[in-house]
Amino acid sequence: MPTMTSNRFAGGVEFLLQDLRYAARNVRRDGAARDQAIPRLQVLVTAHPELIRARFVLARALLAAGRQEEARKLFEQARELHAELCRQHPDVTEFQAGLNRSYVKAYADLGAGKFQEALKSYREARQGYEKLIAAHPEVPRHRAELAVTHN
Repeated sequence: MPTMTSNRFAGGVEFLLQDLRYAARNVRRDGAARDQAIPRLQVLVTAHPELIRARFVLARALLAAGRQEEARKLFEQARELHAELCRQHPDVTEFQAGLNRSYVKAYADLGAGKFQEALKSYREARQGYEKLIAAHPEVPRHRAELAVTHN
């Protein structure tokens, strides 16, 4: 595992994405890995703001570390980026699904004691998934993700 003092960008974006996948698997279950991942993820988000997934992983790590307000802000930024992608590319259903998933990430709002905001996010996700399912009933993933909004 590379350290902060190694040349983190030597492998380019592929190395960063591999590092991101590793961090995503470990941020919630391993406190030491999470604590090491947070500064690396902050570097990644700063260097590559287009990587929406990096924001989600960093937000989850911050949430697990008890930094709810920072996590909530990152979830909001990811939502805004997804919304912009949807406006620019309305025919790309994966962008719409990504926006809906960003609404489901409302547990960051719940962790920060903002139940009403979280409830609103779940409702927005539900509406988005219902539209996606109506337009693309052949995609089972959308139905599975809609089910999450009913919990």
